[in-house]
Amino acid sequence: MGGRTDAYTGSYWVHADRITYLDDSGFWAFGQLVDGVLHHAGFVLTRPAGRDATTAVPG
Repeated sequence: MGGRTDAYTGSYWVHADRITYLDDSGFWAFGQLVDGVLHHAGFVLTRPAGRDATTAVPG
């Protein structure tokens, strides 16, 4: 669908509690970690129970 074989890829930078992301299409995104929870564009993104920063996500 859409002629892409892969999802967008990009780079990210972390400084203190702030995350900046730039994908290969030129899209920028910004987020902030508050008590281990990512806040981005009005969304609050949490990890599922039992997952931490070192737990791999099944593919």
